[in-house]
Amino acid sequence: MASMTTKLVNLNQVRKQKNKQLAQKKAEENRVYFGLTKQQRKALQQENKRQQQTHLAHKREPSAIGDPVSPVKPRTKPNG
Repeated sequence: MASMTTKLVNLNQVRKQKNKQLAQKKAEENRVYFGLTKQQRKALQQENKRQQQTHLAHKREPSAIGDPVSPVKPRTKPNG
């Protein structure tokens, strides 16, 4: 008969290891962001703003009846 051994898991160690991994990920993000010069950050913000404006400029607006993007009339409560 083969004996099955189970591995004991210390939940405190698992929790601490998970927190450490999250802290390392956050530190990596901070190194990327705060590692930029002021000019680089400003250029990055301007690029993001430009991309957002381009995206919004291509957004379709409802124009005519039968347009598949035309707004749906709001539902009203039934009387009674």
